[in-house]
Amino acid sequence: MSKLVWDKGMEARLVRAWNAGVPASLLGERFGTSGAAIIVKIGALRANGVELRYDPSALESSRRRQAQRLRLYDAHYRGEATRGRAMAQGSI
Repeated sequence: MSKLVWDKGMEARLVRAWNAGVPASLLGERFGTSGAAIIVKIGALRANGVELRYDPSALESSRRRQAQRLRLYDAHYRGEATRGRAMAQGSI
């Protein structure tokens, strides 16, 4: 992957998206680089005095989605999802 050259417009878009709570992995896809490179760029921007923050509501909704995924994963591997489907179909 070639090194990404950041211009002022790209940096401004990155700051707006980061402040809105967009994850580094998605920003990496958007800018054609890796999530790790986005984290490095965010660190460089902070070091240069750019004010960066997270949107707490975006972080909270992300945490809720992760918790829901974990519950579904656990239920699947404990067999609860299968039992629920079987009960719904009337075979139990």
